Amino acid sequence: MTSTSRIRTFGSMSRETVRIQGQVAGQVPPFPPGSDSTGLAGVRGNLKVMTDVVTKDFAKLRAKGFWINNPMSISIVTAEPPVYTVTCRQVVGSLAATSPDRYNYAQYTFSGDNMTRIFGDLYLGDGSQATALTTWPSPFSLNALQNATKIEALNRIEPAKSQSLVTGLELHKSLDMIVDRVRKLADVVQLCKGRKAKQLEFMFPGKRTPQYPKRIVVWDENGSPIIRKNGKPLAKYSHPTRRLDPNRIDEATKLWLEYRYGWSPLVYDIIDTLKAMYADDLRKELGKKEVLRASSLKEQSQTVISSSTGSDGLGTITAELKRLYEARSKVYILYEWYQPEGLLRRLNDFGIYDVPRAIWEIVPWSFVADWVCPIGDFLGALTPKFGVNILAAGITNELKLTVTRTATGYVSSPPSGNLMWSGTSIPPGTQQKCTYTTKVRTPGLPLPSFPPIEVKLNLKRMVDAVALFRGVTSTGLSSNLRK
Repeated sequence: MTSTSRIRTFGSMSRETVRIQGQVAGQVPPFPPGSDSTGLAGVRGNLKVMTDVVTKDFAKLRAKGFWINNPMSISIVTAEPPVYTVTCRQVVGSLAATSPDRYNYAQYTFSGDNMTRIFGDLYLGDGSQATALTTWPSPFSLNALQNATKIEALNRIEPAKSQSLVTGLELHKSLDMIVDRVRKLADVVQLCKGRKAKQLEFMFPGKRTPQYPKRIVVWDENGSPIIRKNGKPLAKYSHPTRRLDPNRIDEATKLWLEYRYGWSPLVYDIIDTLKAMYADDLRKELGKKEVLRASSLKEQSQTVISSSTGSDGLGTITAELKRLYEARSKVYILYEWYQPEGLLRRLNDFGIYDVPRAIWEIVPWSFVADWVCPIGDFLGALTPKFGVNILAAGITNELKLTVTRTATGYVSSPPSGNLMWSGTSIPPGTQQKCTYTTKVRTPGLPLPSFPPIEVKLNLKRMVDAVALFRGVTSTGLSSNLRK
C-alpha cells in the first residue's frame, strides 16, 4: 500500500477596521461633517487546516477486506468580532442625564468593532499557535482523560454475560442472608397468628426506655394548688419530646447496606446467569465470525473568568474575559470476534476467564476502593478477550478553547470644566468571540496505565459511605454483605 501525506486549507481570515467619525467642537445639532479616522478591528472568518494521509486505491483495498487506519490532524480557528454603530456626544455635565440633546459641543460616531482597539486582539494565530493556545491550565491532564477512555472502551469488547466466578465465591454469603431473612419472616408469621404483635420488636432489637406523659399540678399566684370541684387538684400533662431511637437508626443502616450489597448484587447475578444460560438462543449462527465496534467517549470542561478595564478617551470601560476549555477523548476499536464451539464458548459466556477481576471483587472493601480509583475496570481492560482479534484501533483527542470578551459597564470621564461625554463607544453587552480547536487522530491503542485517584461519589454512594461509617464505628457490619 502506497500512502502520501497532504495538507488542505479551507476558508480564510480577514482583518476589519473601525471607523471613527467626527469631533467638531463648540457646535450644536446638526453637526457639520468632521474628520474621519480608522483603526484596526477584530479578525473575522473561519480557517480550517487539515493534515492527513491518503492511501492509494483506498476503495479497492477496503473492498478486499483491508482496514485502513491513517493518522489525521485538524486545526480550526473561528473569529466573530461585533459590528455596531454608536454615537457619543459631549454635553454639559450637570444636564447630561436630563437634556443630552440640547447641550452638545462635539460628538464621535463609532462604526464597527471598537473592542479590539481598546482591549487587544482575541485572534492570536492559527495552526501551531492555535495548538499552543489550547493548553489547559492545571490540574487538567489529557493523558488521564484518554487513559480512562481506553479502559472503558476495552471493557466493552464482547464482555462476558455473567461473572460466575464472583457469584460462586460469594454464594455462601448470599445463602446465609436468605436463610436469615426467611427465619425472621417465619417468626413474624407465628407471632401474628398468636396475636403477639408487641413481640415483633425483635425485628428492631435493642433496649428501649419507655417515656410516659408527666403530670404537673397547677398552682395559683399565692403558691397554692388549684382545687377542682371534685376536690382533686388541677393538673396538666407534658408529653416528652419524641426522639429517634439510636437502635432503630442502626437497624435501618444494616437494612440499607443489606439491600445495596446483599440483595441487589444477588438479583443482578441471577439475571446475568440467565442471560449466559440462554446466550446461544440469541446468537444468529454458531461459529460465525463477526466484525464489531467498541468505542468510548469522555469529556471534560473548565472555565476561567477574568476582568479588565480600558479607556476609549471618553470614559472607562470594563469587560469580562471568559475562557472555556473543552476536551474530548474518543477511543475506537474495530475487532473480529468468532464464536467458538462447545465448552469454550460456554466458559466465555459465564466469565470463567475473567480471573483478575473476580479476585479483586472478593477482596474486602474493594468496592470502596473503586469509588476513588477504578481498579476493577482497569483489571478487566488488561484481561485478554477470548476469541477477539483487533483489526484497527485509535485515539482521537479534541481540545477546544472558546474566548469571549463581553463589555459589562462604562464610567464617563470626569467633566472637563462643565463638559462630559454621554454614552460609550462600546455598549454594555457587546461581545467579541474567538474559538480555537485542535483535533488529532492517532492510530494504535497502547494498553492503559494504572488510573489516577479520582473520587466519584453520587447520592447513593454518599449514603453508603455514611452507613458504612456508622456500621463500622457502632454496631459492626453483617458478615453476609459482599465487602
